[in-house]
Amino acid sequence: MTFKTRRSLYTISTAPTGRARCRKCKRLVGKGELRIKIKAFVRPSRATTLVRCCTCIDTAFARTVLSVHGTAARVPVEASVAAADAAAVRAELEAKAKSQG
Repeated sequence: MTFKTRRSLYTISTAPTGRARCRKCKRLVGKGELRIKIKAFVRPSRATTLVRCCTCIDTAFARTVLSVHGTAARVPVEASVAAADAAAVRAELEAKAKSQG
């Protein structure tokens, strides 16, 4: 039986603790800071959670997120995130995805 790969899922959330490290800049994402949580499927019935801080959104990452969810408005947001903060992250994703580079 072969493993059928699945795309990673992305969610806008706040950090519940200050222990996770950003996958790009490697700094700790502080408790309560905005982040994008990545659920990567690694094997059948196995997934791992990775984190990217919102200051590390670049063009390639934004395009990857939007290729999975279609538009920034469809990127899920956890209940702990304020609506204004979610809108700002979504706007950043849209702007970076449209930029050249």
